[in-house]
Amino acid sequence: MKIATFVIVLAILLIPFQSAQAKKPGKSEIRLTASQVDGADDIEKAIMSATARGSREGTVILDGREGPFVFSTADRSINIFVSSLELKGEEQARIENCDDGLFFEGASIHDVKIEKITFVCTGDGLEATGAFHDVTLKKNTFKVQMSGILATGASSGWEIEENVIQAVLDGIRISGARDFEISKNDISGNNGIVVLGSTGFTVKSNKVQAASIGIILGQGASRNSVQSNKISGVRLAGIAMEPGVRDNRILSNKVTCASGVGCIAVSQPLDRASGIKIEGNSRK
Repeated sequence: MKIATFVIVLAILLIPFQSAQAKKPGKSEIRLTASQVDGADDIEKAIMSATARGSREGTVILDGREGPFVFSTADRSINIFVSSLELKGEEQARIENCDDGLFFEGASIHDVKIEKITFVCTGDGLEATGAFHDVTLKKNTFKVQMSGILATGASSGWEIEENVIQAVLDGIRISGARDFEISKNDISGNNGIVVLGSTGFTVKSNKVQAASIGIILGQGASRNSVQSNKISGVRLAGIAMEPGVRDNRILSNKVTCASGVGCIAVSQPLDRASGIKIEGNSRK
């Protein structure tokens, strides 16, 4: 018995020790309620902590059970500056008195998901200037005095799905990007969706209410699909394409003009660019 015990102890001692630092860091989660947040910097601190300053995956949950998150400090825009981040709302999370709701900054940011948060802001709902990849915006509400979602630069792989966007300017305005999917959103603004100099977009099954134009393709936008959208309230056109756009598919969209106005369902470019397929669209 003594010999057997000795062998067992010796075997345990010979097992290699693995320090905590040697283990791969796991995903961390931080939950905030309204009483813990005075400004955007409080949420940014939680982002830094949850992601260990961008070195691991992290989740920040905005829990709305205490009511809305009302920004009262000078910092009123949430900066997104790390990858592998999930920022999501629960219990009808609502941010009020924001400037821009979300502001993306930094280089090579990727795999960011923003979900189920209402933003009531005086600026844009989201502003991103640069290259940001694999961003998901899902089931958010943006009630803003400027544009709902504004992205400029070589971003790719975004999914913008099932959001409610109420903007004074453009609902969604994207420039210079590729491979976005914009689907099942409820959008209102002066113009609904504007896609400029971009390629590989799928704009599908959105409900768009726009004062001027529902969907615009411009500045050489190519190989984009605009399909099965319901567009209403427009004075000029349901879908408009500027000169120089190519190889776009405009299929099965339904357009309703503003009361008393004879708008155009699909406005084709004057230069008759090649490869554009227009089929099955209707206007009333």
